[in-house]
Amino acid sequence: FCLSKGLGAPIGSIVVGKSDFIRRCHRMRKALGGQLRQVGILAAPGLIALRDMPQEMKIDHACALELGKALNEIQGLIVDVDAIETNMVIVDVSAVCESTDEIIGALEAEGVLSAACGKGLLRLVTHHQVRWQQVEKAVSAFQAYVYGAIGEARGESNGTEKIAYDPESPVADVTCEYDPELGSVAKRMKRYVDPGNVDA
Repeated sequence: FCLSKGLGAPIGSIVVGKSDFIRRCHRMRKALGGQLRQVGILAAPGLIALRDMPQEMKIDHACALELGKALNEIQGLIVDVDAIETNMVIVDVSAVCESTDEIIGALEAEGVLSAACGKGLLRLVTHHQVRWQQVEKAVSAFQAYVYGAIGEARGESNGTEKIAYDPESPVADVTCEYDPELGSVAKRMKRYVDPGNVDA
């Protein structure tokens, strides 16, 4: 199985099996020219991935779930929250842009990377370098784009200046500046990962 996906290693896959099976794999690897010397520099991050990263994947999944919930509350965006089972979030942006390239570029300008995965759909992926602060940054970038687009559609001179958040809005709790102690998204995630860390 692969060590460079959710486990976060820069490279590497491993084969697991009984000793006879592994010996056959070694022989086949050499026959196909797969010998690699000085492989320790690659094995080291693989060992870290196996030892330290499985517990991090739980947080990856929690981040994806909270990201999906927050984006689904933004007018014009659709996220099937129930479908979020791992670290991937699919966002339907067809109601807020004519081309996914447009919103992908706008998000990238704000430091948020995404990819098209179908007509009107974006894919966002969380990993061990995406935590509470980055989730709030992504939500804010989506809000800036969506509310700016709404403002322009209404004929306002500059839609990006019309980003005003109602404190009573259901998305108000994810629009504040990130604070590791007070940020509501962080609190919700901490409750998800470790209920003992946050007051009910």
